[in-house]
Amino acid sequence: MLPRCFVQQTLAQIPAQELYVVTVDGVQLPRCGRTMPGTAWLKNLKNPRTPVWKPGIHRAQRFLHLAALLPKRLSVPARRRRGWGG
Repeated sequence: MLPRCFVQQTLAQIPAQELYVVTVDGVQLPRCGRTMPGTAWLKNLKNPRTPVWKPGIHRAQRFLHLAALLPKRLSVPARRRRGWGG
């Protein structure tokens, strides 16, 4: 659902002859509470809490960030944005 909404909203902003460039970034934040919403048991090969030779699972919350890189002419300059000092 989220990827479909993201593509529909961002693709409408880019002309047909331009490249459609998106980035994805994900991170796992360690959590210890079992009742905290959005947490689960996750396997991470680079978990600093487990030995390198024996990767294990840990309780974590996963965040995923999607971003579209718009062409420069469609970007709003920082000095013209609302709420940024002027």
